Amino acid sequence: MPEQKKEGSSDSSSKAVTIAVIAAIATVLAASLPVLITHLFDHPSVPPEKTTVGNRPSSPLPQAVERTSPISPPSHSSTKDVNPPPSNTQQIKTHRHLANEYKRSGNTKQAIAELEKVASLSGDANAYVCLAQAYVSTTLDLNRAIVEYKKAIKAPNSTPEMRNLLELANENKDNVQQALQKVTVSPNDPEAHRQLIRVAESIKPLGTDDWIDSENEKLFELTHDEHDTTAYKFFRRKDYPDKTPDSDCPTLSRLN
Repeated sequence: MPEQKKEGSSDSSSKAVTIAVIAAIATVLAASLPVLITHLFDHPSVPPEKTTVGNRPSSPLPQAVERTSPISPPSHSSTKDVNPPPSNTQQIKTHRHLANEYKRSGNTKQAIAELEKVASLSGDANAYVCLAQAYVSTTLDLNRAIVEYKKAIKAPNSTPEMRNLLELANENKDNVQQALQKVTVSPNDPEAHRQLIRVAESIKPLGTDDWIDSENEKLFELTHDEHDTTAYKFFRRKDYPDKTPDSDCPTLSRLN
């Protein structure tokens, strides 16, 4: 009997120790659990994203490059970048130079064509005035000149003088037509040439210098009168080689 009591007390002591150990472990876990939870939420463990090439996984992309590296636009290099088209200013300069070259070679019609391109490209009042003067100096065509003067006074850089030129052309277009018709009908009549000279002189600001010179020469050929100052004192610019530099508004000679 004494031995059984001793054995029973020993089992009770072992159970008590086991319960005490479990209680201690539970206490430690209870104290550590909030710390573990906080750590997990503050520092989540996320595996790096991996890319695959075919069936073989590649090394993960660095996050810094993905966040900070800007995407550069594709480069579109072509022959247009190497040889860009000429600018508007370059085209105007080229056509103006061609107008001067055609003037020097005596190709008046082509010179006018180049001046038309200059006026169209630039929209400049002075270019329209230059074109109007070209129509007058070559063919005494005041109607076409009036069209260009109207464009000039509408341009941003127009001046009051350009409006005066328009009025002068409007006032004398009928007189010019009558004088031209008389010379055409009676080319050997000195008075017809004198009338055209007087009309050309009255509109000289429009660009009639060459008409005045050429009509004076024809009149002198008809009269041979050195005392006729109107006929005798003439000067033919086109008899001399043109070595003048390029002009923004080249003076063109009369077209016969």
